[in-house]
Amino acid sequence: DDDDDDDEEEEHLPQGQHLLIDIKNVDADFLDSEDRLSVAMTSVVNEAGLTLLSYHCHSLKPKGVSCAGILLESHISFHTWPDEGVITLDLFTCGSAVLLPMVEVVERLFGIPRPGAASDDDDVVPAPPPPPAGGPPQPRRLRGAPGGEDVF
Repeated sequence: DDDDDDDEEEEHLPQGQHLLIDIKNVDADFLDSEDRLSVAMTSVVNEAGLTLLSYHCHSLKPKGVSCAGILLESHISFHTWPDEGVITLDLFTCGSAVLLPMVEVVERLFGIPRPGAASDDDDVVPAPPPPPAGGPPQPRRLRGAPGGEDVF
């Protein structure tokens, strides 16, 4: 019976949430600090309930920082332009995590004005304070990763 064949074959459809945010009017010193940006990135990941496996940030010349984080659920990345006060952020998760509520978290952690805030386009929004002594937080450790090894 043809109906039985349909029951045996399951169609796997990709699923996930993709959040792309372009932000302006961010403090230039914040946008040029690997340490402060990595703190903000790890905080976004933790507040979203995601698992950061590893990340790398790289300072660009003459200014700017690019960061990429590998998540158990997919990835997070961003690029900054300090002189323009701009950051672009990309967060993708496979699965059912809803990322839209994370916009407010990203605004708070990256020092971004909320929509509707009275701000001239030339104003710079103060960034979050520098990280605590000892540098940025380390990614959470994932025990029992495939292959029996621990992953950072």
